[in-house]
Amino acid sequence: MNSMAEYNLTVSKAQRTLSRVILALILTTTIALTVTPWQQNVSGTGRVIAYHPEERPQNIEATVEGRISKWYVVEGSTVKKGDPIVDLADNDPAIIERLQQERTAATQTISASERRVKSTEDRIRGLELVLNNSVTAARARVQMSIDRVAAAEQSLQAARAALTTARLQIDRQKGLAAKGLTSTRNVELAELDLQQKTAELERAQAALNAAKSEKLSLDAELLRTDSDAQSRIDETWATHASAASDVAKAQGELTKIEVRLAKNI
Repeated sequence: MNSMAEYNLTVSKAQRTLSRVILALILTTTIALTVTPWQQNVSGTGRVIAYHPEERPQNIEATVEGRISKWYVVEGSTVKKGDPIVDLADNDPAIIERLQQERTAATQTISASERRVKSTEDRIRGLELVLNNSVTAARARVQMSIDRVAAAEQSLQAARAALTTARLQIDRQKGLAAKGLTSTRNVELAELDLQQKTAELERAQAALNAAKSEKLSLDAELLRTDSDAQSRIDETWATHASAASDVAKAQGELTKIEVRLAKNI
């Protein structure tokens, strides 16, 4: 069995009126947005001075300080690039003279500093020459001491060999004397020779010790000579750097003075 439900909706008169009003507002707003221009114009009265910003009145700032001594234009005047506008006079009437004096002083400072640079360079070359000569001489003395140590070592070896021979000789003579095959005189001569060879060994050892001490002293002298000379060279290089810095500083001051002079002349 099929059944169908039927529903009847009743809309009030007030609701129908409200719907018509809302629809009308939507249509009106859509049309208004379509025809209304995005750029808004405001009406007013006045006088147009210039359309382009660069053609409007511009502020001009002076590059130097001072007081106005003469005007070349009046308010509202039109000027072109390069036209004079105003004369400025420095607050100090003697500014030109003082700047010229400062320029002279800066120039003299540069000359004096450059002479210091040249003097220190000459001194450095002289110190380097002295250093080379001194080190060369010290190295030669060290080499001579090395040779003396080598000679003393050879002499010591020879003295030891001679002492060994002398000891063998006296033992031999004493043995022969005990057998009656040599005289007492030969034994005495062998003992005397042993004493001489012992003394010679002691002198050779002393000579070797002296040669080694001398070498150590000359090694220290070489290091001291090199260090002292290099220290003087380093100090002179520091003086050279200071003088070069003074030259650069004075040149910078001179440039500033020249700029100020150019602005005031």
